[in-house]
Amino acid sequence: MLNRPDEARHARDDAGPAARGSRPDRWQLGRALVGVGLAATAVPAFAPAFGVGPGGALTDWRYGPVLLGAIGLVTASTLLFAAGTRLAPVNRLAVTLGVLVGFVLLVVAPGWAIVRATRQLLSAALPLEPAGPEFAVVALVVGAATLGAVEPALRRRAALLPLVAPLLAVTAGLSVSAPAVPPPGWLAPAVAVGAAGLLVLGRLGAGRPAGSHPGPPPAGGAGGEQPAAPASRAPYQRLVGVLTAVGLTGLVVVAGGVGAELLAPAGRTAPAEARQFVTEPVEPRTSTSPLALFPALLSGKRPFSVTVTSSQPPQRLRYVTLESFDGTLWSTGARYRHAGTRFPPGPAAGSAEHRTELIRVNRPEVVGWLLSSGRPTEVSVAGLAVDEASGDVVVPAGQPVPAQYRIDSVVGVVDEERRRVSVPAAGPAESAFAAPEDLRTWARQVAGGERSYAALERLAGHFADYRLETAEPPGGHGLYQIRELRRTRVGTAEQYASAFAVLARTLGYDVRVVVGFRPRPTGEAGRYRAEGRDVHAWAEVRFDGVGWLDFDPTPTRTVETEGADEPAPEQPERRPSAEPTPGARAARTADPPAAGATDARPGGGDTPWPVGVAVLVGVVLLVGAAVPVAKSIRRRRRRGAVDPGRRALGAWRETVERLLDGGVAVTRSQTVGEVVGTVQGRFDESVAHAVRRLGRLHEEAAFAPGGINPSAADLAWTQADLIRAAVLRQLPPLARLRALLNPRSLGSTPR
Repeated sequence: MLNRPDEARHARDDAGPAARGSRPDRWQLGRALVGVGLAATAVPAFAPAFGVGPGGALTDWRYGPVLLGAIGLVTASTLLFAAGTRLAPVNRLAVTLGVLVGFVLLVVAPGWAIVRATRQLLSAALPLEPAGPEFAVVALVVGAATLGAVEPALRRRAALLPLVAPLLAVTAGLSVSAPAVPPPGWLAPAVAVGAAGLLVLGRLGAGRPAGSHPGPPPAGGAGGEQPAAPASRAPYQRLVGVLTAVGLTGLVVVAGGVGAELLAPAGRTAPAEARQFVTEPVEPRTSTSPLALFPALLSGKRPFSVTVTSSQPPQRLRYVTLESFDGTLWSTGARYRHAGTRFPPGPAAGSAEHRTELIRVNRPEVVGWLLSSGRPTEVSVAGLAVDEASGDVVVPAGQPVPAQYRIDSVVGVVDEERRRVSVPAAGPAESAFAAPEDLRTWARQVAGGERSYAALERLAGHFADYRLETAEPPGGHGLYQIRELRRTRVGTAEQYASAFAVLARTLGYDVRVVVGFRPRPTGEAGRYRAEGRDVHAWAEVRFDGVGWLDFDPTPTRTVETEGADEPAPEQPERRPSAEPTPGARAARTADPPAAGATDARPGGGDTPWPVGVAVLVGVVLLVGAAVPVAKSIRRRRRRGAVDPGRRALGAWRETVERLLDGGVAVTRSQTVGEVVGTVQGRFDESVAHAVRRLGRLHEEAAFAPGGINPSAADLAWTQADLIRAAVLRQLPPLARLRALLNPRSLGSTPR
């Protein structure tokens, strides 16, 4: 038996050189670098949750460089402290964690907001903003995974111990990002290859005991004898280890390539996600069904008025989607989640048109949802909630309706030929009501015995000979009103949309009702108005591979014309409400270089503290220098745009980004009035005046039919330069330096 001093000495030998204060050997450095690469695979794993595709996980300035900076700092700190100091491992961990936390607090988000961010990361709608407390949590997770990979690699422990922390981080990233897009197919093979590399390096590093030197074996004596493994078993053990590693790697590679196909036999249609266990449902500001308010809106008893500014004429403004029917009332079973300024896209469904609209709410009494031409993708007001299934954006309870907001949306476009060959999707397996036999017979007589787009067109066209009531609109849209509509052949868009949806659902279609408005021109270029009398309702049916296609069964003849044909209003273009999203292309993540690894030479003396600090400071300065250079390149590109409109828009974006760098709580999608209101009181009146003047030029460039002239674009950049100089002049020196090095404003798309 070994005495206690011998046991302590052997324990130190097993812990490795890093634990004894000497330099790590080359095999340990190799394992550490492989561990860094494994930790870097968590970057594309979290990327879809922040709206970043796997191909842009390392190149998007809002996302990849920040996480790679956390990985680089943790790696450099751990290796420098291990090679150049005699700090104990627990002290190295504490110091490196301090470096990581300081980096996150300085670059990403303040500390008081991170406490609640973990729950928000699992409960908010995707995509999240790649800035703020949720992103800070991801930066901490990725940095901790790097530390959990590098530190064990510097000790003589189990070969696969550096794999544990990165694997947990990747699993967490995939679980959070599961509702966004499928993970890249190369992710699982990359982790498998890294695990195999750890096994190989661990085996090679175990070939010579720690602290041994080349030369003849020590002479026998007390404690000097080393039991040798039988020579005949060593090659066999190596062969079994290699075959096992190769087999496991191949199994993981195959599973990563066909993982999606393996879900169907398991009875699942989507991968598991952590978000299903954490819910913070948002209560809407209004609980009354908008379809129940239809008669009051149409007659003017419930006031409603909005003004829309858009470069393209909006044909219809979507308001809310209703998919549940109980025989009396259409309602929504939406599950609203907290959201930032960006919203989750819908399923891919062909081509799309992007719309941007500035909406001013004149009468907010009955407003509970936001209006848009298509499925919303971004809005200038934060703090709202969204239903990820339908895309409807709701104002939460206790929060006032935004008086003005800019909203971006996507309108799906499907050509007529593809419509006619599309296959309708199956309807819901269970319904909240049992359709009466008379309605089933009516639906079969009108639509015929086929399930197709043509059958639905016949069903919508069946109501063309009916008449529209506008003077004294009847209320209700349940089964009784549908039967009355069939008997009197008179009703409102509320009854026609409900009748079509109920009849289509009895035939097995997946159908829903949409409430919205048909805006009218105001006489000013690019301005439109929607009031209560413009309320409208239509139906949408889901088709496989296409999405939701709309059907408007409301007739154009009114009761007041007593059957005379009146000019039919311009019908809105039929479209699916789903937003097409381009498929993300997978790209292999490159292993980031481990700073300080070249300084660890086996056999040398300890690196002095000043050298290690100087190297760390150099790495930080090198990373920070890239930010002002990138900002300068973007500013020159915007200022040099040939088109005057693009130059003026670039001046506004440049100003908003400089305000964001200066600590002003603005976003790139806020309206001019919102930005001016934020600036007032923080800087002197000259800055607010310049922002207001630049904002008018920006709105002219964005919405005026004829655009702006070159002199107006030059004036816009003059105002932008004045604002930038004034903001920097009024900031304290430390805040001015932080504004110069802040990478957050590089997140917008250069234009």
